[in-house]
Amino acid sequence: MDVDDAKLALARKAGAAEVINSKTESLHDRLQQLTKGDGPSVTIEAVGLPETFVVAVNEVCFAGRVVYIGYAKNPVSYETKYFVMKELDILGSRGAMRQDFEDVIPVVESGRYPVAETITQTVPFAQAGAALQGWSADPAKITKIHVTL
Repeated sequence: MDVDDAKLALARKAGAAEVINSKTESLHDRLQQLTKGDGPSVTIEAVGLPETFVVAVNEVCFAGRVVYIGYAKNPVSYETKYFVMKELDILGSRGAMRQDFEDVIPVVESGRYPVAETITQTVPFAQAGAALQGWSADPAKITKIHVTL
């Protein structure tokens, strides 16, 4: 799910079975429809906004798992009773293991994933810092930065 139709179209090209533009349709209603009223069994927060942290907990099903990859720059307020009432597993992840990269390589090599369309910007190593600052200032404009060595 996203609020940018171009990113949702890219997700479709990458193999997403369903996409949701939470700006133009009710996220809750669509998730309920897709899961026959249960909510998703896993939610993954990769944006880093307080609102998306809360949505991940609110929308996941009972006995579901919430995985936080993003991190919020501002404090997040929760209705913590849902952690217990819904019997949630809440995990944080800050990186990938070697095996994760090894699993992704064949997908990229096969051509099934639209790599060229995912890369928003290509910069030489000397400009990587400036590119990351630009991404930090306006993350919605950047999908991936390719740094050449």
